[in-house]
Amino acid sequence: MERVTAATAILLVLFGLEAMWPPGAKAVADRPACGQARSMGAARADPPPRIDGNGADPAWRAARPSRGMTQSYPNPGKPASLATEIRILYDDQALYVLARMYDPEPERILARITRRDRWIDSDWFEVDIDSRLDMRNGFFFAVNASGVQMDGLWFDENEQSTDWDGVWSSAVSIDKDGWLVEMRIPLHLLRFAAGPAVSFGIQFKRRIARLNEWDHWQYIPPDSGRWVSCFGRLEGLDLRSVGTYHLALAPYVALKRRFDPDASGDRATGSFDAGVDARLNLGSDFMLTMTVNPDFGQVEADQVVLNLSTIETYYPEKRPFFLEDMTLFQLPQFGDFNQSQLFYTRRIGRAPREPELSEGEQLVSMPQTTRIYGAAKLAGNTGRFSVGLLQAVTSAEYARVRLANGTTEDRLAEPLTSFSILRLRQGFLHHSAVGLMATAVATPHQGAAVTGGGDLQLELFRQEYQLSLKPLFSYLSPERVKWHDEFTQAAIARDGRFGYGGDLVFRKVSGEHVVGAVVASWRSPNLALNDLGFLDRPDVFTTGLWIQYRRLKPLGPVSRFFVNLNGWLWRNTSMLNLGDGMNVNGEVQFTNGWYAGVDVGFHPPRCDDRETRSEGRVALCMPEWLWDTGAWVGSDQRKWLAVMWGMGFDATEHGYNLHTRMEISLNPLPRLQLELLPGYTWETGRIRWIDTQQLGGGQERYLFGMRHIEYWDVTLRSTFT
Repeated sequence: MERVTAATAILLVLFGLEAMWPPGAKAVADRPACGQARSMGAARADPPPRIDGNGADPAWRAARPSRGMTQSYPNPGKPASLATEIRILYDDQALYVLARMYDPEPERILARITRRDRWIDSDWFEVDIDSRLDMRNGFFFAVNASGVQMDGLWFDENEQSTDWDGVWSSAVSIDKDGWLVEMRIPLHLLRFAAGPAVSFGIQFKRRIARLNEWDHWQYIPPDSGRWVSCFGRLEGLDLRSVGTYHLALAPYVALKRRFDPDASGDRATGSFDAGVDARLNLGSDFMLTMTVNPDFGQVEADQVVLNLSTIETYYPEKRPFFLEDMTLFQLPQFGDFNQSQLFYTRRIGRAPREPELSEGEQLVSMPQTTRIYGAAKLAGNTGRFSVGLLQAVTSAEYARVRLANGTTEDRLAEPLTSFSILRLRQGFLHHSAVGLMATAVATPHQGAAVTGGGDLQLELFRQEYQLSLKPLFSYLSPERVKWHDEFTQAAIARDGRFGYGGDLVFRKVSGEHVVGAVVASWRSPNLALNDLGFLDRPDVFTTGLWIQYRRLKPLGPVSRFFVNLNGWLWRNTSMLNLGDGMNVNGEVQFTNGWYAGVDVGFHPPRCDDRETRSEGRVALCMPEWLWDTGAWVGSDQRKWLAVMWGMGFDATEHGYNLHTRMEISLNPLPRLQLELLPGYTWETGRIRWIDTQQLGGGQERYLFGMRHIEYWDVTLRSTFT
């Protein structure tokens, strides 16, 4: 009870600080690094315009045009090379955007076609909307000159994701004056507080491909480290009559047939599935998303990976239900040296684990996935307070096992499991924020796991500096310990079932030439996040320094360049050196669209306490100093043929590693893109563990060898739209 009371008191104090900060003072304090603030109005559409790409609908005459954009690249702060004119209408259902991109050479407009949400160098127009006016999060809607749509989310000020997909409409045309785009953005996609005088944060971007130019309506200096907080304003929206509830249902039925070549008798089995996905807007601020018996058969398969390391392979999420609003359910990655997440969505519905087998038993069959009975997700904001709740239940799954006497039985591979996630975050003062997160995994007979953490982000010294803290903890019930790897089990037996960790970062986020960060990261040996999260390894302490010198304005043939200096100490909690090192790298971007870079690193003698698979008792230590170097060069991506080539040459303990890769992109037709990615790796002299021999009397002998690797790999991708 004391902990709950303390957490509640902290949140109340932060709400109080937010309430005491005067709105006028906040507006002034929020823009020290931004350009001069811009605003525009929108006219009510009655009736709404037709979205056909010609801009001739009479309704557009009611909207006052906003003109004038500023270069962000390649000449920050200078007027745009070509004129742009923007008009906005609205009604109780949608925002309507008309943008006229003037161009005296329309035949040189680059209009390429590709699939949705795929970036391709082309002429683009983009609308960014901070509908909640929290100055941290927003939506973006982009259309290129051939009509390809791209949309997604802005989060944590300047982080971007295309995982979110909304249903909206657009149309484009190219004429003698340039090109034109019309957009209809339904209001139910946005989240806002309805009222008679609503304001949105707004930003418009234009890409002029042949000039390699980006223009912004609201100029934001590229060295500011800001984005959403610097948006201009769309003012005077009368949205008091907007419908705040919107329900969308998507049922499905599926007939499946599976062929098992190893089965005897009838090798083909059929099945029938049905389910439904639902989305419900709860007012303007919250979205409830539900799925019952979801079918993810249409989702792209994972790339096959051969993993010979002691670290689990991290796979990206591709299932639509677990993509939308997922940025809210993650703690920010504050320079995390050791990859960790409290919520790794791939744990829900994962492939079941093989059950333990006794001598003489044989595994006959295993289910490929764990069925998700259902899941529900509530996410949204009220003011600057964000809430996320997620609950999912997965079925029990059984493997078929042949016993020593020849009979077969079903054995539990994955228990009936409940997954719960809670996320809270409160913004306060300027752009500071504090948050809490908790997860729980519960099973009827296999125990429970609880993890939690928080994040504190303080903006300091006119928002040029940032101090960030992220504490983490985990707790396992006794029955749940056996579900973790042998390293974690040994640490829990030694240190207990409560683990902890965290990150502390101080960084300079803006500046004309110099930015950087100082980082400290720690994970206790018994920190266990992998029931519902992801942790590459516990038992680690890392400190690091990053300094970057950059020039973001053109200098002769160079459009911009940067040089990074990195240094780090990477130890386990016993201070065993796991891989200290330093690195210098840099890249130059030229005004003709080409770029080139180099990378050099040095590493003192180090150890690997996991290579021997001995639960940390025996480490493989290498006394040699090692170095690595690399270089890369790329051609202009706007051309029909673009090539990137990179090569690395590294020292191993008793040899070398050579790796090279090319990326060849061809756009022979506006609708056709081809990518060829050949690569070659040659390595010799790297020491690796082979086996451990038991000598009796508790003695062990560890066998090592020098690994030699040589392989080619080629990937070919094609897109025809």
